[in-house]
Amino acid sequence: MDRQPGHRYLGFCWKAYRIGRKEALERWAVRFTDEQWSLLQDIADELERDRVPSSHDSGLFSGRERQATDKDEDEYQDDDNSDEDERGNEGMTSSLDGALDRAVFNFIVASIKTHVGGNVYTNSLLCFCAALGINRHPLGYLEPHLYTGMLAGILWWARLFFLEAVFENQPVDQDEVGIEAVLTFREEHTSWMCIGTHSVISTIIGWMAYGKGYRQKNGGQPSIRWSDDEEGLFHMGEHISVEDFTRTLRDEVTEAEKLLNGLFGGVWQTVSKKIDMGRIVDNMIRLGADEGNP
Repeated sequence: MDRQPGHRYLGFCWKAYRIGRKEALERWAVRFTDEQWSLLQDIADELERDRVPSSHDSGLFSGRERQATDKDEDEYQDDDNSDEDERGNEGMTSSLDGALDRAVFNFIVASIKTHVGGNVYTNSLLCFCAALGINRHPLGYLEPHLYTGMLAGILWWARLFFLEAVFENQPVDQDEVGIEAVLTFREEHTSWMCIGTHSVISTIIGWMAYGKGYRQKNGGQPSIRWSDDEEGLFHMGEHISVEDFTRTLRDEVTEAEKLLNGLFGGVWQTVSKKIDMGRIVDNMIRLGADEGNP
């Protein structure tokens, strides 16, 4: 996980844990879920135990390299082939990962798989993301292309953690992944990683849509997806019913025809049949003074 801003988020949550759950809410307006707070407690417990070296700690979050804890391991420390084979079989989903790494991993996943309400800034990760947009010197806000770059970094490692959590117990070889795992991934992805789900990631993507850098990079790709019942669309988090849209469009056409019928003295039905709509072309060029056709 990138130190900027991945490790900074962990530091932010750790500071909140140190001052207490109630104090963090009162001072910083940050609200942790019961699961998140319990996992922070697990991290604290593992940090206490971390004073005793563990032979299975990957060192990713504790800052330690893997160490041998007894003389037997020291004797085989120079056996490169054995060590390489062992590490090669572990992979990203190794059961030998350190307990501290596991606690941090679970906390990050819990931070990602969280729904948010109207005040999204009480969420720990979204509060941290919002704070990233503040520039201290000089005091103000970061430029959009800088801020959306930071959000893109958070979104990048959030997706990695999400994928690892979903496929944690699956084979590393993609060809060996079963259909049940793929269907589970689709369900989880729809629930937590898409626009319109009122989740942390949905909110971050919505914020990124306002950034110039994100729009240019993605070519203005629309944030649209079908609802689960396929009777509506989600556009930028807003649900649009196909039936309601069709009814509204039909009402607008009826209203327009009434207006045209009044303008043409009640003979619009007759006149409309004589109009060749194919010959009508819109010109969006803005003409200046005295540049129009006579």
